[in-house]
Amino acid sequence: MKRILLNHLILISIATATTFKVPSQFSTIQAGIDASSNGDTVLVASGTYKENIDFYGMNIVLASRFIFSGDKRYIKKTIIKGQEEGPTVTFSGGEDISSAIIGFTISGGEGSIGGGVFCSMASPLLRNLIIKDNSAEKGGGVGLYASNPQIRDVAILGNTAFSSAGLYLTSFSSPILSNVLIANNITYFSGGSIYIEEYSESEFNKVTISGNGPPK
Repeated sequence: MKRILLNHLILISIATATTFKVPSQFSTIQAGIDASSNGDTVLVASGTYKENIDFYGMNIVLASRFIFSGDKRYIKKTIIKGQEEGPTVTFSGGEDISSAIIGFTISGGEGSIGGGVFCSMASPLLRNLIIKDNSAEKGGGVGLYASNPQIRDVAILGNTAFSSAGLYLTSFSSPILSNVLIANNITYFSGGSIYIEEYSESEFNKVTISGNGPPK
C-alpha cells in the first residue's frame, strides 16, 4: 500500500510540475538538472549519457521512461555512465525523499566513498536502478555519509572496492533497503557486500546478498 501511494504521489508531481526532457530540450542530464527547480522533473530518453551528475540540493525527480510504463527494459536502456571523475551520481546538498532517481543503469563511477552513488548528508529516493561496474575505496556501488536514503527495487552488481564493494555506511547513516539485490561485488580487503561503521544501521526488507568477496 505504501509503495502504491508513493508511486501515485510521484506521478501527480510529474503531472503538475515542469518537466524538462533530455535530450530533446537539453543535451545532457546535468543541464536538465541545472535548469530545474524544486518539484520539477527531468525525464530522460533511452540512451547512454557519458557524464557524472550532481543534484546540488535540488528536490526533483530524475527518471527514465520507466516511470510511466513500468517497462523494466527502460532501466537497462537508459544508462548514466560516469567518466571516472568521481561518483556517477552525487547527492550532497541536503536532498530529502522528494529528490529521486528512478529507472536507470548507473555505471562507470569512481570515488573515495561511493563509486556509483554517493550521498552525503542527504536522504533521497533511489528506486528501480541497476548500479554496476563502479569502483571506490569504500562503497563501490553506493556510499553513504550521514545519509538516510530509501533504496528500493535496486540491483547492486559487479562493483569493486578496497572494502565494502556493494554498500558502505558511515557517520550515523540509516538507509532503508527494500527488494535489493547485492551480488558479485569484488572487494580486496573486507566487506564484500555491506560494511557498516560509526553508529550507522540499516533496515532490510527482502534483501538478497550473493557472491560477494575477494576476486577468484
